[in-house]
Amino acid sequence: MCSGMCHGTKCLQRWLLKLSYGALFIAMGADKISNMYALWTSFISPTTLSMIPLDMAAVIKTAGIIEIIIGIAIIGPFARLGAFFAMVWLSFFAYNLYTFGHPYSPMIAQNIALAIGALVLMLMSTCKKELPTPPPGNVQ
Repeated sequence: MCSGMCHGTKCLQRWLLKLSYGALFIAMGADKISNMYALWTSFISPTTLSMIPLDMAAVIKTAGIIEIIIGIAIIGPFARLGAFFAMVWLSFFAYNLYTFGHPYSPMIAQNIALAIGALVLMLMSTCKKELPTPPPGNVQ
């Protein structure tokens, strides 16, 4: 766990996670709104749809907007909160795919792994200040 401060490598890792997760969520959200690369309605299970009082198109557009907000939060000053919602969102999507059954097994594993990565980003986002890197040869 981070002590509230971080050294060069830890900050680099956090920034790489912030940029990759932020860009991923913004791109996924934009695609859900535009349907340019995937037909997202085919990934919403009937079980999930029965729990949401919206039609399929509205669910996908709303999901796209939520994902863009999560991506902006992660890249912006609310990385810890954004990463938390990313973890929850990815876990819910994995559950949604699970309700379909076997055909989506690889995607379920992929979303669980991404959710774990979002958890790591959330934990790393407790680092606020960057400490100067100690000079070479100065072992502490």
